[in-house]
Amino acid sequence: MTVTRAARALVKAVETEAIAAQKVEYRNKILRIQGVFAPPLSNFELSRGFDLGDNEAGVSAIGRYVSASGRLSRARPDTATRALIDAVVDGAVLIACQRAAVPGAKRQVLICDAHDASRLGADWELRNVSGGPVPERRTNLQAVNWEDDELWDMGASPKAAAPRSARLAEATLTPRYLGPFDVAPVGLGCMRLSSPGRPDRQTAISVIHAALDCGTRLLDTADTYAEDEHDLHHNHALLREALATWDGPRAEVVVMSKVGMLRRGPRYVPCGRPEHIVAAARESMEALGQGPLSVLALHAVDPRVPLDETCDALAQLVNEGIARHIGLCNAKRDQVEQALETVPLVSVQNACSPFEPKDLESGLVAWLASRGIAYVAHSPIGGHRRHGKAGQDPTLTSDPAMSGPQAALAWVIGMAP
Repeated sequence: MTVTRAARALVKAVETEAIAAQKVEYRNKILRIQGVFAPPLSNFELSRGFDLGDNEAGVSAIGRYVSASGRLSRARPDTATRALIDAVVDGAVLIACQRAAVPGAKRQVLICDAHDASRLGADWELRNVSGGPVPERRTNLQAVNWEDDELWDMGASPKAAAPRSARLAEATLTPRYLGPFDVAPVGLGCMRLSSPGRPDRQTAISVIHAALDCGTRLLDTADTYAEDEHDLHHNHALLREALATWDGPRAEVVVMSKVGMLRRGPRYVPCGRPEHIVAAARESMEALGQGPLSVLALHAVDPRVPLDETCDALAQLVNEGIARHIGLCNAKRDQVEQALETVPLVSVQNACSPFEPKDLESGLVAWLASRGIAYVAHSPIGGHRRHGKAGQDPTLTSDPAMSGPQAALAWVIGMAP
């Protein structure tokens, strides 16, 4: 006896559905665990805490488990890891997080029982994810010598003390997540390095290098960041040269590129036609010269083209290996919900600043966070038209320790749930 093709197809469909349900279940549990600390535990930190390590590309196991990428649709925790996640969520074991010895460094995470937890020093934050009680602990700052107790292997050595200027920069750059990537909360929008009135090439590259040296790991670009339609991919070529000549950890840098616009002289015109989306993405990958696009975002929704058709093209690009992850820009919640029916999203990028807080007030930022979708704020100090207000606003300029634009940026960084 054997199994017919029809029966095999049916069993395969049942298996696929079960895997998808399990992935969603444990993705939600993982996000719940990460969110009990502020800032939330990064994928890397929780992977180390669960003793899962990284793959050869440096992508954390937790990152693969929570990713909504179609390529990783079957990546979910194995039986032992699921049991560990369940134990943490149910409160059968506790989770602790030690404050970083150097600002900006990766934090250390420990899964422990009540007895072990009672021996933790005050430099550890302890949580019962189920909401149950936590044991009383020592109040001094003396950390437990875990190596002597043979409880765990701390893994990578702590970062060496950095110069004061670097420490100050790192203090404000606690990692955030963007899909499977850990990035600093401040990215560099590169549009003005290529648009009309742009600086000379060497100055533009120096700006990119300076941002990367300060800890920025997200570079925001687009195929239409140029002077006009005859200058497309100028920004891509600029980033390609800047990254090739930067002596820092290139593998940490995430380039988010956008498609879905046409240039008509100085004007930007939305274009969501599938053939344009596919062609523009392929050209962008070639112009950047770095293999698949880490994050490819739709620049704007084209009201003349059904959104599901545009998203079908974006999904196709993921399946073809042109893009790893997909995002939306300048989108409303109903458009995000519609897009999610076709393609998983890792980010939504909208204008947000103290002068334009609608996404925060409407609950969109919190709604996206609850689904593990990163909110990327563009124009955080007001954008091209409003940036001058930041230096004149009495609230933003009330603290003598920072300028108005710095205060506006701090407001955006601090607004995340």
